[in-house]
Amino acid sequence: LAGTSTGGILAASYAAPSDEDPTKPKFNADEVAGFYPKYGAQIFSRSTSHAIWTAGGVLGPKYDGTAIDKIFGPMMEGKTLKDTVVPVCLTSWCLKHRCVHLLESGKYSEVVHEYLKGLVTSSSEDIPILTAVKATTAAPTYFPTVKSGDHNLADGGVVSVNPSLIAGLQALKAHPEQDVIVLSIGTGRHDAPAVSYEESSKWGIAQWLETLIGTLFETNMLMTNVTMRLLEADDRFHYIRINVNLPPEL
Repeated sequence: LAGTSTGGILAASYAAPSDEDPTKPKFNADEVAGFYPKYGAQIFSRSTSHAIWTAGGVLGPKYDGTAIDKIFGPMMEGKTLKDTVVPVCLTSWCLKHRCVHLLESGKYSEVVHEYLKGLVTSSSEDIPILTAVKATTAAPTYFPTVKSGDHNLADGGVVSVNPSLIAGLQALKAHPEQDVIVLSIGTGRHDAPAVSYEESSKWGIAQWLETLIGTLFETNMLMTNVTMRLLEADDRFHYIRINVNLPPEL
């Protein structure tokens, strides 16, 4: 299971071990799907003092992240990535070393070190699941970055909105004789309005900033999908992508 940001929460939750039987998952699908309706308002809340101290998110992260500790800390109960019932990989971006940083359960870490040395680093085995969840969800301007060992980590969406490519390459290298099927489920998308030359040719800093973040996320996902389709030239590799169009009000 691989995930970025919200997908990282889902991946970690599905793979977290049961207290009664560590070979079985702690949560079922309905329980995981209910996390955001149940805890969303608490996660995205802030005290009046924090709002004042950060000038509403201008001078610091909009939320202090303590709600994530309060919610997921008791759920994960000190479990580490080595305890997960299936291999997991959560993505993040290391600001200190300027590279993709993977938080994973260890089974595929050798693949990362052998084939992506210098491009990707990883932490495995003894990293608390809670730390991994906080790192992959540390969205810039929303939540503070997360320290893990020698790494200073931000939300994996900065570099890998759709982590299918990382998961697919790891599976191909780890299982060279087997077929690989990657099922990628997105959180939904909005169709961005078309921009004419007459409009964009007159844009300055203000207009570009308004559209730049959305454009970067969109192109990030597009290039992942293009690369995954190219990998399907290998008869062993199959890619299924599900990402529904969302209504404008969402």
